[in-house]
Amino acid sequence: MVKFSDLSRKSISSRGGVETKRFMVGIETKIKSSDQKILDFLEEWGALYQKIVRWSTTRLLQGKTKNELLPTVQSTFNIDWAWADSILTDAVGIISSAEELRKLNIENIETDIKSGMEKVEEMISEYNKFVLSNDQNAAKIQAFKINNKLARLERRTDKLVKLRNSKLSITFGTKELARKQHFLSENNFSSHSEWLAEWRLARSGNFSSVGNANSTGKNRVMKTFYKQDNIFILKITVPKCLTKKYFQELSLEFIVPERRLPDLLYAVNPKNLLSSESSQPITVRCFRREHKNNAWYLHFSTYVPEVPTLTQNNGTLGIDLNAKTIDVVYVSVDGNIKKSLVKSFSIPVGTTGQVNAQLGNIVKDIVDVAFQIGCSISIENLDFKDKKAALRHSGSKKYNQMLSGFVYSKFKEFLVVCSEKKGIRVNLTNPALTSTIGLFKYTKLYGLSSGFAAALVIGRRALGFNEALNADSKILLSSFGFKEIIPRAKSKNWKLWNKVHKKMKESKIRRNRFYEQNISKIIITEINNLKNQSKKSKKSKKYA
Repeated sequence: MVKFSDLSRKSISSRGGVETKRFMVGIETKIKSSDQKILDFLEEWGALYQKIVRWSTTRLLQGKTKNELLPTVQSTFNIDWAWADSILTDAVGIISSAEELRKLNIENIETDIKSGMEKVEEMISEYNKFVLSNDQNAAKIQAFKINNKLARLERRTDKLVKLRNSKLSITFGTKELARKQHFLSENNFSSHSEWLAEWRLARSGNFSSVGNANSTGKNRVMKTFYKQDNIFILKITVPKCLTKKYFQELSLEFIVPERRLPDLLYAVNPKNLLSSESSQPITVRCFRREHKNNAWYLHFSTYVPEVPTLTQNNGTLGIDLNAKTIDVVYVSVDGNIKKSLVKSFSIPVGTTGQVNAQLGNIVKDIVDVAFQIGCSISIENLDFKDKKAALRHSGSKKYNQMLSGFVYSKFKEFLVVCSEKKGIRVNLTNPALTSTIGLFKYTKLYGLSSGFAAALVIGRRALGFNEALNADSKILLSSFGFKEIIPRAKSKNWKLWNKVHKKMKESKIRRNRFYEQNISKIIITEINNLKNQSKKSKKSKKYA
C-alpha cells in the first residue's frame, strides 16, 4: 500500500521556535528574453554545470562525502560556494534516485520470479492432468510453454544476481540515447557527429540553485524580485569562472501566469519579510526543453500557507480506475448514490506531456466538483508496482496493458496535490473485492456499469459502510455448501465475498450479464456446464 505522506506536499517549518504548516508549490514559466548575452550564458553555464555534476557524482560514488568535496569543487572549477553546494545537492540527489530505482528494480524482479514460479507450478499440475488423460498433444504444448517460462525466469534470475552484485551505474544523457550511437541509420542519424551533438545537448541545459529564506531574494545566487503587475526579475550571480565574459550579475525579466502570481508574491513580497510564516526559500531551476524547440524555462519551488482541510461531512466522491476509463460517482452520507453526479473520463493517451496535461484537467474537474459539494474524495489504495509484476503471469492482456502505463500512479499523485490546494480530504481505501461487490449488489439495482458500481463501493467503504451479502450472493454460496452467512453488524464478510468472487471467476461469465435476473442461478448453471464439458472431453479422449 502507498503511504499518504509519500504523496502529500504538506510539511511543517520550525523557525524561531514557531511551527508553521506549509504547502510546497511549483511555479513554471518560459524565458522570453531576446538578450543574446543571457541566452549564451544559459547555454554555457548549463553545459558546465552538468559537467561538474558528472564530475562530482563520480567522486561521490568513489566514497567522498559532500562536505569533503565542497572546497574541492570550488577551487577546481573556480565557482562560488553557493553554486558548488547546489551542484553537490544535485549529485547527491541523482545517486539517491539511482539507488532507489535499483532497489525498486530488484523488488520488481523478485516479485516477478515468485509469481512466475507459482504459475509454473500451476502449469505443471495441468501438464500432469494431460498426461493422466493421455492427451499427448496438449501435454506437448504445455511442456513447451513450461520450458519457455522457465527459460525466461532463468534470465530474470541472472539479471537479479547481476543487479545485486554490481556497482551502481549512472548514465547521463540516458542509456537509450547512448545505445543509439551503435545503430545510427535505424535512429535517423546521418553520422556519429550528428548523434554526438544530440548527446551533448541531452547532457547540458540544466542548472539550479537551492533556496535560502534568510538571503535577499530568497536565494543566494538566483534571486527573485517583484517588479510590477505579474512581472518579476531574476538576478543571477555569474560563477567566478565566467565573470570576465558575462560580468558579475545578469538580470532576467520573466512573467508569471496569473493563477500562480499569488504564490510567488507571497514568497518575495517585501511587505512579508518580517512575517515568519512568509519567510520561505525559493529554489530556482533553469532548464532547456528539447521538444519545445530548445526553449528555456524557469521553475520555482517555494512554500505557501497550508490550506486547512474543509469540514467535509457531506459524503464523498468514489473513484474507480479501469483499463479504459476513470469512473466517478457521488455517494451521500447515507451511502446512496446521486445519479446526477455520475461521470466517466477516458484514460488519456499520447506522449508523456499530453497524458500529464489531460490527466491534470481530469483531476481538476473532479476536485472542483468535490469543492462545490463540500465532500471528500475516495480512491482505492492500489500498489500498482507489485500488481504489475504479478499480473504478467495472469494471462490477462487487458490488465497487463492497464498496469503497463504510468497513468494510475500519476493520477493518485495529481489528485492528492490538487485536493490539498483546495482543502479537500482524500481517502485511500482498501481495494479488496470492490468490483465483485459492485457487480452483485449495485449494477442491476441502480443500472450502473461495473466501473460505476465499483466506485460506489469505494465511496461507501470510505464512509464506513460494511457490505452485507445480498440475496444473489447468498444463493450462490448456499448452492455450493457455504451456509455461514455472517450478520452485517458483526463482520465485513471478506471471506464470504472472496468465495463469491472465486465462483464468479470460475463461471467465466461476462460482466454485462449482471443486469439479468437471477444472476446467481446463471452463474451456477455456467459452472455446472463447464464441469460437464470437462467430463465429456475426458471421456471422449479416453475412448479415442
